[in-house]
Amino acid sequence: FGKTPLITLAEKNDDGSGMKQYLRLYFDVISLAFQTDSTRVVCHFPKGESGPTFKDLTKSPFDYHTLSHHGEDTEKLKLWTAVDRVYMEHWAYFLGKLKSMKEGQGTLLDHTMAVWGTSQGEAGHALKNLPLMLAGGTALGLKHQGHVAKKDMWVGSVWQTMLDRLGMPLPENFQAGLYDGVIKDVL
Repeated sequence: FGKTPLITLAEKNDDGSGMKQYLRLYFDVISLAFQTDSTRVVCHFPKGESGPTFKDLTKSPFDYHTLSHHGEDTEKLKLWTAVDRVYMEHWAYFLGKLKSMKEGQGTLLDHTMAVWGTSQGEAGHALKNLPLMLAGGTALGLKHQGHVAKKDMWVGSVWQTMLDRLGMPLPENFQAGLYDGVIKDVL
């Protein structure tokens, strides 16, 4: 790690190990920032996804953006699954790390709301019907019971639910009005 920037690390090894090492280190840094209360808000967009490391890691001839605009093409959907498998491996690592850290009467995961999501739905950019995962937050009143499918729900409703759990009022013109209220299924 040393003086090598994380992005350079992600692109360094053409066998995919650089990308995996980059993702692991990034999630370690986020976990440490939460654990030390250096911050409680992080937005992470994995880099290196269109570089050669990403392609070599998944054997995909396409970058992530091209895969997300798959047009229901079977080959692209299969490759997108391979990409997401890599990301989910590291997302699970991150959640496990938060769960292993004690905080108060629970764990850091209990006191953290973590979302994995995409703006790509049904082969294009979207604000509804997006695949999102909301994890943690049990100490904040979230109740997890598995998959919750909400047809035609704005993604802004997830953010509204999270703000509600923090006791924060909605900002003026929140999500340009594109939200449906808190998601009662997880409260």
